Amino acid sequence: MKKKFGGILILLLVGTGIFRFGMIAGAASGEPGSAGDPLITQSYLEQRLREVSGGESLQNGFQKVNIAKGKSLYLNEGTVCIIYSGEATVLGSKGLINATQGLLAKNSSSAKLYHQYVSPSNASGMKTKANSIIYVKGNYSID
Repeated sequence: MKKKFGGILILLLVGTGIFRFGMIAGAASGEPGSAGDPLITQSYLEQRLREVSGGESLQNGFQKVNIAKGKSLYLNEGTVCIIYSGEATVLGSKGLINATQGLLAKNSSSAKLYHQYVSPSNASGMKTKANSIIYVKGNYSID
């Protein structure tokens, strides 16, 4: 009985040792970002994207736009915006798509802070009721 228990114990220890060695050897051979080591850092990803894009800036994101009270922000079709501060109402016969809620914000309805809106047409936008900061991704004009 003791021989059988000792043999099982040795077999478990050898199996565990082989398993641990395989884990260490497998982790050491994977290049960062490869199939062997798929986890990458944000800085590595940004560097690789710069290399792939030919060194172009990755500043294709949102632009901070300060809009005075009573001014209108007109968005081109497909442009995205987020109202960060202030107060505004939706403009345009087609309104704006509230992507945060998955609803259509109709003309004259109040825009909600921190919600993401998408313009379904070139005639959509927001009219500010107070000085506002709106982040915009895409083409726009202010009247």
